[in-house]
Amino acid sequence: MGCRVACASVALSATLPLLEWRLRKRIPVASKDEQELMKELAGLSSWFLGFLPHLLAAFVAGAILGIERKQHGGPIGIRTCILVCAGATTYMATGHLILELTDFPGDPTRIASQIITGIGFLGAGAIIRGAGQVSGLTSAATIWFLGALGILIGCNYPITAVLLALVVVILLLISSKIEGWFS
Repeated sequence: MGCRVACASVALSATLPLLEWRLRKRIPVASKDEQELMKELAGLSSWFLGFLPHLLAAFVAGAILGIERKQHGGPIGIRTCILVCAGATTYMATGHLILELTDFPGDPTRIASQIITGIGFLGAGAIIRGAGQVSGLTSAATIWFLGALGILIGCNYPITAVLLALVVVILLLISSKIEGWFS
């Protein structure tokens, strides 16, 4: 069953020309397997159309934080922030899709924990140490937070995640001003 999800695009590209030819020749679809496959592909297509707004929300949330990091000279940029958020969103949404399409028992929180672990390595790469100073901690924390936003979007809370991204940017701007007063 899990292979169906992974092989859907291959099956679609192999099956559609045959089905189009049969429709043009007015030959009915004879195979029950082909009918099942078309139903499944139609379900995946509707899932993907429903997923596009989530991907857009991940793009917006990532861009909001990426612009803030770029303005403050952080080691991560807009594209990195967008990709981290969109990647986490996609992993979570795929986990929910697999649970929906298969009979396998599963737990999406396990996917979320692995996203957080993997993003920890990305964040570690954003931290720069040299000349007795450590920099990039805010960027590392931003990457970690982007993963959380992606998980939130992947769990069907895209508006909440975008609003949360705006709140965090405002808090970062306020805290940056406060730090300026003390240095």
